[in-house]
Amino acid sequence: MDRRMIFLFIVLGILCFAITLSEDTIRTSDISFQTNKGEETSVSAAETQTVDAAKTVQTQGESWICTLTDVPEIRVVLSKDHSGQIMANMLTVSWSEETTVDGENYSAGSRTFGAEDIPEEGLCLQTKGKFTIDFDGCQDERVFTGKLCLYAKNQQIYAVNTLSLEEYTACVVPGEMPSYYPIEALKAQAVCARTYALRHQNGEEEYHADLGDTVSWQVFNSVGRAEKTDEAVEETRGEVILTGDEPAELYFFSTSYGFSGTDDVWNTDPVSPCLKPVYAGKGEKHLESEQDFAAYITGSDDNAWEKGEDWFRWQITFSQDQLIRLCKMRDDTVTEVTDIQVTKRSSGYVATELTVSCGKKTLVISGEYDIREFFSPNNVELTNQRETQTDRRVLPSGYFVMETAKKEGKITKTTLFGGGLGHGAGMSQNGARGMAEAGRDYRDILATFFDIH
Repeated sequence: MDRRMIFLFIVLGILCFAITLSEDTIRTSDISFQTNKGEETSVSAAETQTVDAAKTVQTQGESWICTLTDVPEIRVVLSKDHSGQIMANMLTVSWSEETTVDGENYSAGSRTFGAEDIPEEGLCLQTKGKFTIDFDGCQDERVFTGKLCLYAKNQQIYAVNTLSLEEYTACVVPGEMPSYYPIEALKAQAVCARTYALRHQNGEEEYHADLGDTVSWQVFNSVGRAEKTDEAVEETRGEVILTGDEPAELYFFSTSYGFSGTDDVWNTDPVSPCLKPVYAGKGEKHLESEQDFAAYITGSDDNAWEKGEDWFRWQITFSQDQLIRLCKMRDDTVTEVTDIQVTKRSSGYVATELTVSCGKKTLVISGEYDIREFFSPNNVELTNQRETQTDRRVLPSGYFVMETAKKEGKITKTTLFGGGLGHGAGMSQNGARGMAEAGRDYRDILATFFDIH
């Protein structure tokens, strides 16, 4: 045989093997999605490793919006009234239509379960209708759909609700954002909620679940589903934010003081490339120093999307006696407060370290939330742009500056001038509302608060 023919057969054989290998690789991918840039090209997780960055898929480390085509189920471990109390001695489950319990069919009814009724692998109930649950004789007002699995642990029992990602998102959005908000804001929230769920899969594996149902996760099923939030979920069906080929690490919060920050609000190096410092207003504005921050947060801003929100600006004053009381909760030997300073801030100017001089003692409070907890407004007048409150447990945010008056070496009063409600990292929900009311769409909102390419 001619040597050229032999060489040709060898080349063809190699090409066939390469094509087969490529097809096998794509078939074994576990996530599928469509790109939202340019062409509606269907690609897979395996392909994201090989497609050139100049084409429809982004490179590793960049964040972008995509549409899932293979949507997983989400497992939520349920707590009594969102309290975080998971375990119960007894659970009474009621169902409205035909239901399968341990492989047997039952018409509408109810049944009480204790730990002794649950096999080691758990017991699953699947209904065509809806479930309600009674925790130790206390009826939960929530209604559940999908599958309910019961598990026993330490002679007690707990429940896990399994449902599709879309149903889960529809149960989260109205609890995280009021259903009367503009549809584009709700759509932005839906994409965030869906992304968060995917990012935290297996986060509660100890309880055979992905997530919990409290504010430590996302508030799941805290209010009934609404037509408008269902519409927002449907119009963004399957859409998530990826960083590379992984669900993005993203956050959202209630109200900004005019700027939002990155995850260094938690006194750590930023770990999410999806987050960026953002001015939440029309046009551009930058804070170059702590002096800029102090001037901004003690003033007003007509261009901020949230200028009219209650918590855009707030203030609170603590007397010497009130400061001593707060310090005694950390050290009961404190008898005076002589000075108090914010000694560290994040890149976005949230307070991350507070130093309190108490005569010969010094208290150092580290962390955004610990500082907010230290300055507890409980029984102290806290005034926002609309009203005065005295019953909040923690400070609205860690974005504040202090003005201190002294006499004879002791503080007579310290006033905090602050802004915002929540941790301040990622998307401001009321900022999204303001942008939507100004005619911005949900992708513009997401691209404003997150580093999306």
